[in-house]
Amino acid sequence: MLKVVGASWLQTRISTYILVAVILLGLGAIIIGEFGRVENDGTYTAILSWNPIVGYQIDFLGQSNNLSNLPKDIAAKAYYRTKIHKIGWSFVEIETTPSYPDSVQAYAAGFLEGSLTWQLIHHHWSNTINAACLLQEETCKIIRKAFSNDVALKKFRNKIDTLGSKDSYWHMISLFYAQLNGLEDGWRYTVMKSRKNVNIAHSDFIWLALAGDMFNFGTNDTSSRDFTADIGGILIKYLSHDNPDVEPALAIFHHTAAPYNKMLRLLKRYKFGYHVNDDYGAERVPTNSIAMSSYPGALSSQDEYYIISSKKNQDLIVTGRPLRTSNMKKQVDNEIINTLNKNYESHIIMSPARIMAANWLSLDGNDWSKLLARRDDTDISRPIQWAIIRVIDSSIWLVEQHSRTTHISDYTKILNDKKIIYLDGFSRFKKPDNIDISKQSKFKTPELIEPTDELNKKPIKKTKILVNRLKEIAENNNDDTTLKIKQFNKINDTKLNNNSSRHNNFKFRGEFNDVPLPFGVIDTKITIINNAEIKTFTAICGPSKTNEEEPFTWSKTFPKLSHIGHPDKFDFPSVSPKWVWFD
Repeated sequence: MLKVVGASWLQTRISTYILVAVILLGLGAIIIGEFGRVENDGTYTAILSWNPIVGYQIDFLGQSNNLSNLPKDIAAKAYYRTKIHKIGWSFVEIETTPSYPDSVQAYAAGFLEGSLTWQLIHHHWSNTINAACLLQEETCKIIRKAFSNDVALKKFRNKIDTLGSKDSYWHMISLFYAQLNGLEDGWRYTVMKSRKNVNIAHSDFIWLALAGDMFNFGTNDTSSRDFTADIGGILIKYLSHDNPDVEPALAIFHHTAAPYNKMLRLLKRYKFGYHVNDDYGAERVPTNSIAMSSYPGALSSQDEYYIISSKKNQDLIVTGRPLRTSNMKKQVDNEIINTLNKNYESHIIMSPARIMAANWLSLDGNDWSKLLARRDDTDISRPIQWAIIRVIDSSIWLVEQHSRTTHISDYTKILNDKKIIYLDGFSRFKKPDNIDISKQSKFKTPELIEPTDELNKKPIKKTKILVNRLKEIAENNNDDTTLKIKQFNKINDTKLNNNSSRHNNFKFRGEFNDVPLPFGVIDTKITIINNAEIKTFTAICGPSKTNEEEPFTWSKTFPKLSHIGHPDKFDFPSVSPKWVWFD
């Protein structure tokens, strides 16, 4: 007799119900997961903790974090947002905690920046130092040998650590190099974790950070011209309006002239809790934060554009451009290289370290210039013309940092009388570099020399580039700043265009007639001051263009020049960074 074995009707129904329930639960989980998922926002965040027993520990938090709700009891926090292919800039903001030792803050800040921007640093190094050294091997050997001199480095570090315990200036110098150590260590740590087969020599990290003093190296070895001094400029102008009872806004315009292979750009902000020394309970430095345009691997601007926020309501805008001197590019670069070859220890405190020390410690242009002037008699620096504007009263100091001397002058009255100052790199002092440094004290304070009338006689003669850049920004914005810029354009359009020519217009894009050179203005920054505060800061990346010109495009101009990581076409809108960490 056959017996049929099978499930009962009830068992079958129960199994069906269970299967349906499982399917519904799965669908529900998928739907809930989709609703709860946060899209990646392209902002990478990391924090660094420290204690004297364990040491440093970094935590990479990934993307899409609430930046205002990160852990508080940490040495430092940072985020990195890259938008190079959309707007031409990447962004870095770093904050350290004042309760930690200054040396810990500096190292932690550098470590986070090196970790988060490691790829950008490698790209920038490949395009600049590495590419140049393929053509100038012997010169690079001299520089790298100097920067790899362990005996001199150790002696130098001991020197600045000893002096830093007694002197705030040297304390800041020491912190600059502690931050540089952290930058290199953070880069190497992340490269190791990512298992990438790339390397940058220790000497080249020093070179990247101190490149401001050899800004032209590797750009045009056959010429003695300093193209960064020939182009670019600083314009400071009161913006007129129709209401005489309203205080006019003050606009500061800055163009950076540089090789096009340096167009991997960063806008960064350092908010560090530094103190005047390492003593317990030491007073905080005057500066609360420094925002700047900069480059990967650099710990200063190198463009020389800084917005300095002070806890004492003494905010400063520090902006500089290369001086036109009798020793143009090749002579100055060679003098620095020869000094490195003979006595590296005496020249290691290059301009970027001194500039950042002045930025952290100054409340006005007079303080700033005195700190910048503190250098040994053997030191050689890249000649720079500076304008230091104090926001609260729109006072302005002109500072000229020559190879051996530094001069200052209060230019506030000239600005108030003329309503405009244009710095084109020509010295405003009668005999700017004629002091016998052997007769000076070890640290020279700058001489206050009355300015000549040369500034007021010089027309604004930078062809169409300034007005074109302002028009580019105006076309992409509709806020109050843009209205002021349009007013400025209307006033100055005729004056600027009267000096224009096709040759000059191309010149500023690097297209020098028969011999094209990858040089030109690579950005514009505009800051508007009104009612004793900074109202707006706007930046635009890339070479300028007229309405008749195509945007700068690598594939159509200099396709064989190293430009790893760059967009092909530089046609970007202006940007106003929105920083996160304020008190």
